[in-house]
Amino acid sequence: MRVFFLCCLLLSFCGGRLHAQHVGINEVRELFYSCTLDSRHTDSLLVLLGEVSEPSAIYSAYMGATQAIHTKNIWNPFAKIAHVKKALAAINLAVESDPDNIEIRFLRFAVEFHVPAWLMADQHGEADAAFLYAKLRSCDLSHFGIEILRYIRQFYVDNTIYTQEETAEVTGKLDEYIVALERGEG
Repeated sequence: MRVFFLCCLLLSFCGGRLHAQHVGINEVRELFYSCTLDSRHTDSLLVLLGEVSEPSAIYSAYMGATQAIHTKNIWNPFAKIAHVKKALAAINLAVESDPDNIEIRFLRFAVEFHVPAWLMADQHGEADAAFLYAKLRSCDLSHFGIEILRYIRQFYVDNTIYTQEETAEVTGKLDEYIVALERGEG
């Protein structure tokens, strides 16, 4: 009976690991987008991302960005600061691993935008803003999920980082991709 119990326990543990490793980036994007709307959803995404062994840079960036959102749920100020620093470190490592990845740079940019400047040792806002503006205007974005494109678009609209002309140019291009994806053309 004990052997049966141990086998079931081992299989259930391995099954969870296998499932987590097969989570596609589009599913992560959708879950992350839901976390941006309601920070109470972060626990399930953190568990899922935490089960991925040897995560790629993009998964690590989403882990850090999700940890940053999760700090909204932490009441202890010292724990909150430690959690934000851990989140920023994860995102910065992801950027170091894949510095030309638009999505990773956007996640860092968005997190740093919302974190108080005194809390960050390094600030990448200006460099990330310039990088994103150049890339979002010139790169093919059809491989992105619709939720992350909507999130990027909304971020541009809600914040006054860019001029009105820059915002209009980038949101116009994002709108083209969003419409195409909604029609199933992406």
